[in-house]
Amino acid sequence: MKKFCLSMMAVLSALFCVSVSSCDDEEAPVLVNEISFSSESLTILVGETAVLNVVYTPDDAENKSVVWTSDNESVATVSADGTITAIAEGTATITATTDNDIKKTCKVTVSNVKVESFKLSASSLNVLVGLNKTIAVTYTPEDAADKNVEWSSDNKSVATVDENGVVSAVAEGNAIITARHGEMKETCIINVSSLKDTTVYTKTTFKLSDFVNADFVNDKNITWSVNEEKALTFKDGLFETIRMGEVILTAKDGDNESKAKIIVTLDPSTYVDLGLPSGTLWGAYNIGAKVSELAGSYFAWGEIEPKTYDKFTEENYKYNSSNPKYDSNKDGVYLKIEDDAAHAILGEDWQIPTQSDVKEINENCKFIKMDGYWEVISKNNGNKMIIPVTYINGYPDQEHPYYGFWIGELWSKDMSEARYADMHPWDTSTSFLDAENVTRKRYYGLNVRGIVKK
Repeated sequence: MKKFCLSMMAVLSALFCVSVSSCDDEEAPVLVNEISFSSESLTILVGETAVLNVVYTPDDAENKSVVWTSDNESVATVSADGTITAIAEGTATITATTDNDIKKTCKVTVSNVKVESFKLSASSLNVLVGLNKTIAVTYTPEDAADKNVEWSSDNKSVATVDENGVVSAVAEGNAIITARHGEMKETCIINVSSLKDTTVYTKTTFKLSDFVNADFVNDKNITWSVNEEKALTFKDGLFETIRMGEVILTAKDGDNESKAKIIVTLDPSTYVDLGLPSGTLWGAYNIGAKVSELAGSYFAWGEIEPKTYDKFTEENYKYNSSNPKYDSNKDGVYLKIEDDAAHAILGEDWQIPTQSDVKEINENCKFIKMDGYWEVISKNNGNKMIIPVTYINGYPDQEHPYYGFWIGELWSKDMSEARYADMHPWDTSTSFLDAENVTRKRYYGLNVRGIVKK
């Protein structure tokens, strides 16, 4: 018998331990730790009702329920679902309490003062597609209890409006937004437009206001930005183009955005498309010339600033013996991009041609001698480029003019000389642009013709 009792005690003890262990493993319920209302104060007209909506924190709390009370039921009562009924003029405090004693209050003012008239903050608005505008309402008298209007749009495909007067622009067009209070109404015309894609040229500056409505440019709520600044820079409403490319312009107001493309391309007047197999475009004229028949400015090889004829001496040359950057061919025989006048002056898309670029011209074009210039005519599309007569160092009293420009290569046999292109021979049907057999001292002044490689 004693042994039996001991066994029963052991069993009960084990069961107790299991029971306690199970209780310890159960998760505590998630309880509300905060509640809030849709409004912390209300003004209600006598005889009217209003509903307080409760927001529970955390959202997954299990005890999402409250008990409603009013401290002055002669002024306002509250039902179990949070509906407040205005009884008489005065004030009352409405309280919501959870079962774990979390409380929130709302001050209710009950009045007999009614709205006599109201006005909208604007009779018309310009809005960008994708952005919002809020129409504010001013009531008379200011202490009216029934301050509310019903909003509507006559063209929701263009603009919608919510219960707070927030207008959302959907598509280009016009819409009339109407606010009603009883028999009274006011309207606002909404003009919706979109940002337009725009094309601009390289090496130009322009303002945001040049292609965007001033209302949007001056709107302090809208911030403007571009997605990258390789093709252009943008600061304080001013754009400066750098090279060909495509940029996304964004107008942002809060969480809403409106976008458009800015396409940066070459000014067609600055280049000639000769239909070359490589797609290379040639400058329509020499740097510094206003028309293709003029020689333009003169540069020493590797310098990016033009000079007058009396300055083209070895002593005035940037890369003379005191700056031997190009005195050996260990780094190659090609002009560095930072020393390329076409790149520096015309823009980052441009460069001085090489021998291979000139060779492509010779293979795809024919040459006709004119009075003071040569016509280079494409065999592929008939377009033509002009190479004007010019003079070494820009000094016109020489007996031997030339028709050409610097090439971005040194003469490997003598690094003190650089290659240039020149028409050869003259006045024959077999003339071509020679870039293999002619060189000049690097400090001499010749013209520069840019190209754009695709």
